[in-house]
Amino acid sequence: GIITINKEDYAQMKKMACKNVYHINGVGVDTSRYHECQIDRDRYRESLGLSESDIAILEVGELSTRKNHKVIIEALSKINDKHYVFLICGKAMSNSGTYDFLKKYAVEKNVRVIFLGFRKDIPEINRCADIAVLPSLREGLGLAGIEALASGVPVVGSNVQGIKDYVIDGKTGYLCSPRDADAFADKIQLLSDKEARFSMRKACVEKAEEFRLDISHQQMKNIYKNLLREQEKVK
Repeated sequence: GIITINKEDYAQMKKMACKNVYHINGVGVDTSRYHECQIDRDRYRESLGLSESDIAILEVGELSTRKNHKVIIEALSKINDKHYVFLICGKAMSNSGTYDFLKKYAVEKNVRVIFLGFRKDIPEINRCADIAVLPSLREGLGLAGIEALASGVPVVGSNVQGIKDYVIDGKTGYLCSPRDADAFADKIQLLSDKEARFSMRKACVEKAEEFRLDISHQQMKNIYKNLLREQEKVK
């Protein structure tokens, strides 16, 4: 059997000559960690280097070309507003080259970027964010986006497989072509309005619930039971 974690891959695999093709809602997210996270938001933001007037744009993911942090720096340079701060949680996968490039590129584009490195307090950082971004060139699903939604934070993401399963245009965020900095700039500006973000909050949380751990685990159990039943029939 083939198990897929996004709808696009599921549709493609159904065309293959495999008897059993399944879809599950990813490996599951403990959404309760994000719902129950309580912090003094102003103080926590201050600890991250943010001021009250800053608009925090958050991307969680390793520093790699695939994660495409560059397009967000380019988008923010087009907006050209010092209130925007790009927070990046993640570490370089192999060497410091990606970090060095992004740091230099941010300086060139006059964009304020705060590199937070590898963090274990992602629920708290999500609470401090205003907008989440997931501009990946490709994704299996993108748990960081679901975690942001679980925190009630809308996502501006790439219109690639996986991300399209939970970023619903105008409801839980917006989708853009991964290399289109103008589109990212436009959608980030749309979500810079507090009322616009607040209007999406309920839908964001509800969409994230579709990817809860217990749902994913039950889907896997059902797959194993189905396959075992088929094996019993063969015997």
